[in-house]
Amino acid sequence: MKSWFAAAALCAVAIFCQAAGDAAARPLDKLFTSYPDILGTVFDVPVTKAEMFEYYRDGKGLPEWLPEPYLDEQRAAFARAFVEQREREIGARLKGFLPSGERARKYLEKQLEGLSEDELASMLRDEKMTRPEYLDKLSADPAIQKQAAEADFMDSLAARHVVTDEDLDKYFQAHIDEYRYSDQEYANFELLNPDGTIIEDTSNCDKKCKTMHLRRELDSSLVLALDKLKDNELSAPIELNGHTVIVHKLPLPDPVLGGRRFQLRLQLEKERAGDARGTLHEMSKFKLNFEVPEVPEPSF
Repeated sequence: MKSWFAAAALCAVAIFCQAAGDAAARPLDKLFTSYPDILGTVFDVPVTKAEMFEYYRDGKGLPEWLPEPYLDEQRAAFARAFVEQREREIGARLKGFLPSGERARKYLEKQLEGLSEDELASMLRDEKMTRPEYLDKLSADPAIQKQAAEADFMDSLAARHVVTDEDLDKYFQAHIDEYRYSDQEYANFELLNPDGTIIEDTSNCDKKCKTMHLRRELDSSLVLALDKLKDNELSAPIELNGHTVIVHKLPLPDPVLGGRRFQLRLQLEKERAGDARGTLHEMSKFKLNFEVPEVPEPSF
């Protein structure tokens, strides 16, 4: 299961690293004049606008601000992200997830494991470091140590929502109609000789593979014959590719989890990463003192 924090970081990049054309950098105090001094509360601790200004005092990590009317939503999302950042920081500390070089090293090792050999070699080449040197340097960085502690904290919350094989089976059965084969897309049949013997499919695939077909790949005369039949009925002899055959229409099989298991697990894990965030909000009694506005549809 991928780290909750890694997924959240990608999401944050998508939100805040949008280009804004010729939008100029603007002082935060001017942008947030209308916002309350206390942006929100987490774990009964007020998160203030002054804290946010101080955190971004050097200008690092600020987005390019979008023009109106999109600025309102971006500004609100930016302030909310800061409150949530403080929520993770305070929550990690209260639950004993403290920054340390050892924790940071394990966190970095996990990130490196997600790289291919070529990606890792390229990164180390750009950094002009060996892997041990890279780990030694970054694991000593207080910011990385803090990030690792928060990541471990959030992963511990996500672990409460681990997707088990039983969860996958239950979800699949509850939504099985969404996975059923469509008779507009698939046909299930076997071909018989005029004497009633089955024409064997010599392809190297399982039984279902030998009878299940995409309708668009079938000969038009075969499709016409199938459309006249009900399940388990036999057609009159027809000519197909120079041979006389009888079509035996079979019911479409019930869907099975099988090869869908991996993708479904990813889907549920992604949903449950959001559950971890909700768990934290509930734990911290998360509260914002401002609203996130809706963005109007653009008019052309």
